[in-house]
Amino acid sequence: MIMKQLYGFLIALIMTGISVSALEGKPMKYPIPGLSDGCLNFYRTEALIGAIIGKMTVREKIAQLIFTDFGGWKWKELEEYLGTTPLGGMILMGSYIKGCDYKKLKGNLEKLQGLSPKIPVLICVDQEGGLVQRLKSVIGNYSSPAKIYQTKGADGIRELAEEFAQKLSGLGIQVDFAPVVDSISDTASVVVKRTFTGNGATNAMLGNIFIEIFNKYGMIAAAKHYPGYGTVGKDPHYFACKDSAGKVEEVGYPFFALTNCRMIMTSHVVFSLYDQAPATLSPAVLAILRETFQGVIITDDIRMGSITSMYQYHDAALMALNAGCDAILLITPGLENWKKNADKMIDFLTESCTNGSITMAEIDEKVARILRLKLSSLKFGNWDVFDKTELAEYKKIFPSE
Repeated sequence: MIMKQLYGFLIALIMTGISVSALEGKPMKYPIPGLSDGCLNFYRTEALIGAIIGKMTVREKIAQLIFTDFGGWKWKELEEYLGTTPLGGMILMGSYIKGCDYKKLKGNLEKLQGLSPKIPVLICVDQEGGLVQRLKSVIGNYSSPAKIYQTKGADGIRELAEEFAQKLSGLGIQVDFAPVVDSISDTASVVVKRTFTGNGATNAMLGNIFIEIFNKYGMIAAAKHYPGYGTVGKDPHYFACKDSAGKVEEVGYPFFALTNCRMIMTSHVVFSLYDQAPATLSPAVLAILRETFQGVIITDDIRMGSITSMYQYHDAALMALNAGCDAILLITPGLENWKKNADKMIDFLTESCTNGSITMAEIDEKVARILRLKLSSLKFGNWDVFDKTELAEYKKIFPSE
């Protein structure tokens, strides 16, 4: 098995044009002739992703699909868990930030990310401005995107995104679950005060500005919530939500018009013209998004009432993955333990893979999408995927000049 993994790793390195010298920071020795830099980078990344996936157990692959909260700064607990379970991402909740200034939070996040040595986690936060800004006590209070657009126009949104991207990246955060670009047709919607405007086309234009700035900083702006919460008046955190007339091609327009977006969060609304399951769990609704989007699709919290009022949340997570989602956002409610919550989900999905409820090929495809995000935002030099023996064997076969 070790030799199979080793030669898979070596083949990957050959394909990427990486030599040992390159790993040591010296010029590459084995470039592929005739390829543009863009093509070379593409093949390099894809080969590296294949090599990493080849080193992962089934449980480790499933763990990559889980983005969860983590109960605060309990370092022994975090070290023990992340040392064996490389989660896809961890989301900062308000209670973890309380009592932290910028310097302290930055230090905590640096330490947190170092606890997952094989494949680091993506650190995520909900930082929209206005009603939803987890980092208010650390980076300051910001008006809602709608108010900023009303007073300063598109330049104001550009300034907002610049400040967020600069401050969040400085803290060591990679993913902001923002911007909200839902179209609004029901003024009782829970997102009516969180979007830029009520107009989908304008939201797409402003969303692209936000995403462009985040990409410049190597940050990931996760647009939300496809196809939208703006057509229903009920609160999806507590109730099942149904849109009996909305056409996804129209309601979801802002998401189809996004450019260079790398992550999109789903909504839990049932669009009954297409399916009786919420959009997050609907192959029909997600297939429309996949026609134009090849990045990571992440669910909204799978334990929201709009899901749990209709399904067991473990079953819903499996349905979401089979429908086309790549990642499950799993928030721990009440007094439950976050580790048990995550473990139960990982165990259930691992068993689902074993019994054929979802195929390994599908899992690998989803893991690959998440690893693309990680390689674009986290330095690969800090990953502990390949051991010294493998690198030493590589040097024997391809000695540096």
